[in-house]
Amino acid sequence: MADLNIPPEFMERLNTQDLQAIRQMQKDHKKSFSVTKLSKQDEAAFQSFVTQSEFFKSFSDDFGGPPNLDDPEYDYRGAFQELGEDMFALDPESGKQHGFSRTPSGRWLKSPDHPSTWKEYLMSIGKFP
Repeated sequence: MADLNIPPEFMERLNTQDLQAIRQMQKDHKKSFSVTKLSKQDEAAFQSFVTQSEFFKSFSDDFGGPPNLDDPEYDYRGAFQELGEDMFALDPESGKQHGFSRTPSGRWLKSPDHPSTWKEYLMSIGKFP
């Protein structure tokens, strides 16, 4: 199931019904996902907040450069638009700031092609972790 990007150790837990549910989620996700465009004023506020955030600093340190805020696989602007300065949360495992997969309203922030979207699909059907 390479098209779902689910690692083999998690594929073992899934039955045919699970896979059908995941494929339907992925299909719906592909139809509805788009990256947000902000007004000039909101874009300025977004840039100011994000580039001064702990997430931005940590990402830059960890990966040798800043995050690509225009990444088509993650809707940073959508996160800012809906969540404002709460767009990042502390990951208890790493102790670092991390973006959400979805907003509280259910809007996808990760594209269907994001490398870890599969985790959200599995959580939705109670198969992760």
